[in-house]
Order: sequence, then C-alpha cells, then structure tokens
Amino acid sequence: MNKGPDRANLKITTADKDSTETPIIDEIKQYYDCRYISPCEAVWRTFAFDIHHRWLPVQRLTFHLLYKQPILFKDNEDIDEILNFNEHKRTIFLAWFEANKIYPLGKNLTYCEYPRYFVWMADKREWKPRKIGVSIGRLTYIPVGSGELYYLRLLLSYQNGCCNYDSIKTINGFIHQTYKEACYAMRLLADDKEFIDAIIKSNDLASGN
Repeated sequence: MNKGPDRANLKITTADKDSTETPIIDEIKQYYDCRYISPCEAVWRTFAFDIHHRWLPVQRLTFHLLYKQPILFKDNEDIDEILNFNEHKRTIFLAWFEANKIYPLGKNLTYCEYPRYFVWMADKREWKPRKIGVSIGRLTYIPVGSGELYYLRLLLSYQNGCCNYDSIKTINGFIHQTYKEACYAMRLLADDKEFIDAIIKSNDLASGN
C-alpha cells in the first residue's frame, strides 16, 4: 500500500533581537510546501520499481436452484406487476445456460472459468465473448448446511458446458435425482463406505463362536 510521499509545512524566520527596524514580512518565503523522501523510497525510485500495482477484477457469480432466483422489489409495488416483470427475466446464471447453447467455446468451460472468455452484459442480460482484458470468476459462498444449494455449488466447480439444470446433475450419461447424488457419483463427497465394509468384514471373520 502506497499512500503517497510524506509532506511537511515549514516556516522560516529570523531571530534578530537587536534590530530596531520594522521587519519586512515575506509570507511567500515563510511558507514552503516540502516533500520528504525517506531512504527506502529514494532507493525504490532510484531502481525504478513500480510504485503501485493493479489487480485483476473479480466477477462475482451468483446461482440459484430451479425457480428460486431472488427478486428485489419495494414494499409498495404490486405483486402481479413484479411477477410479470421478472417472469422471463434472465439471471446471470440462467444466461450462462443460454450462452452455452450458442457459443462452442463455452461448452469447455465451467461456470467459474466463464468470465475469463466472456463478459456479462447487465443491460442486455446476456453473456458476450470477451474481446479485451481478463476477469476472474468466483462463486458465491454457500454454507455446508444449505442442502441442495451447497451441492449445486460443488458441481458448478467441475461441470462444464451445462445448458440446463439436468445437465448439471448428469454424470456419465445418467441424470441423478438430486445434486447430492451427483456429487457422490463424482466422488466429491466423503462417505463411510470404507468403514462400513471393514465392520462387515470383521463381523464375518472376527466374531466369536
């Protein structure tokens, strides 16, 4: 972090007590706006090191379950008008599905990788191929106890080219009923199968008469 060079206000005066003449006050000479350069900053600038750095922008990627996209509205708005306005309004997540149907490049990208090659056009509610720059996608944090939404987030980190909700749950050509089952099929979740098998084996081999 560079907050700029240190600066100091200096006032230069003379202390001549024996003089009886009325001193002439020169306010311009009395005030100097001085810049202080510390030794470390002097060396830094001598070697022409960068004074500041720029970080890549991060695109926050939201997602939701089927028919559970969030809607913002005011208390005094009519509920019917709100539903009619948002019925066919695409979210950034639903627009990702549509973009994968149009652009072949998107079929090889996960949701997180999408901002590297595509730009979200908020006014048109659609993704467009990126022409310049680079962006990093990050999925919204979901607590473990959130149920299916958590497992959806887990799958979005691995599944690419998804065109609908069923394609997210499709593993090796089989559509699973829940996102949790799909996570188990991809071995993304730990289970107790190894311990259960050991207990069953011990029950058969190590039990007493």
